Amino acid sequence: MNQSASTNQRRTPAAPPKSNKLAIALFLAAVVLLGAGAAWFHYIGSEQPWYARWQVNSYLKKQTGKGSFTVEFKFPSDREMAAGNTNQVPADVVATNLLTKKEYKILRKDADDLQREITHLRRSLTELYQDLAAKRKQLAAQERQLTSVGTNATDPAVLTLQTNVTVLKASISALTNQIPQSIQSIAAKTNQLGPIMLDLGVYSRTWTAQQAAVQSAATNEVVVAHDTLAKTIKSKLDTATTYRSMYELIGQQLYVSRRLSGSANPVHRRVALTAARQACNNALGATENFWLAARICEGYIWPNLDVADDPNWRGTLSVENLLMETANVFRQAEEMDKVISNYELLLTKATNPNRTDWARYQLAVTHDQAGNYSEALGYLKDIKNTNNYTKALNRMVPYLEQRIKAQQK
Repeated sequence: MNQSASTNQRRTPAAPPKSNKLAIALFLAAVVLLGAGAAWFHYIGSEQPWYARWQVNSYLKKQTGKGSFTVEFKFPSDREMAAGNTNQVPADVVATNLLTKKEYKILRKDADDLQREITHLRRSLTELYQDLAAKRKQLAAQERQLTSVGTNATDPAVLTLQTNVTVLKASISALTNQIPQSIQSIAAKTNQLGPIMLDLGVYSRTWTAQQAAVQSAATNEVVVAHDTLAKTIKSKLDTATTYRSMYELIGQQLYVSRRLSGSANPVHRRVALTAARQACNNALGATENFWLAARICEGYIWPNLDVADDPNWRGTLSVENLLMETANVFRQAEEMDKVISNYELLLTKATNPNRTDWARYQLAVTHDQAGNYSEALGYLKDIKNTNNYTKALNRMVPYLEQRIKAQQK
């Protein structure tokens, strides 16, 4: 009995030492924390420019075997990059040349508001003239009928025609009085707009002169250096035979962009933006890498949109043009969430109400394509100048309402 018990005791496996248990627990905890950290890094970074730049750098390093893409370039000195250029209209220009003494952004908004009101008033005046002509035509027809039926005061037909004539004459009188008032309103708004447009012209001419002065001085060296680099890279890309060499050239453009984007001088940062845009186009064209082009948009173009201040929205470095280009990149990369983020960004940066409405329309179309019908309908209903989108609204609103009802069933 005792021998059997002794044998069973010997066969019982020994419990692992406490130190082994602790090591296993620490290992499992480390694995969990590492996974959580990686998930957190991806989640937090996925919407940040630095994360997109990190992705680009990691990808280019893997493709080229290089961790640095330094290139010969005449960068401005630290002093020049720190000096900045606020692009402000001097105080003496404001005091002596501006009729309104208002800031540019306020003037731009005032001008857009007045132009929109004038357009509305002119449209209303046209409708008044059309209504007046129609009423006069109706009155002439009613008076002819009244003449043909006679003047019997007890005849119901005569009474009806007399009433119609009276009502039409009253309407014509009211319309006749409204037309001069409408003309006066248009004239008053136009007079208000006059000095505003003159002041906007002062701002534009002053900034053009400042820009010419800046680019003709030391800053011009940066512009010339970038033009030279751009030509060199284009020539090398045209003769490149490997993806490795192509990616290295794109890395060099982004190296220049990254260095200049840290400058306080907006001219330097515009060069940085131009270099990033060219790198993006090369990723699209030379390597046909839509994913890389999309990451360049996120990491290098989006963060520098504050210097995309070309007043012509069709200009290369206007915020509207750049965001239209980046939207196309995200579409080619099939990243609809980024297309939506891109147009949401345009919605906050559009330079006039018409471009804001265009951004709303693009958001509606994109949400529709993504199956977000309620969001699409909401952006369509937010469009202010509906006359510019009549056909689209008439087509899309009923369709979206039907899709929303179908989803709710």
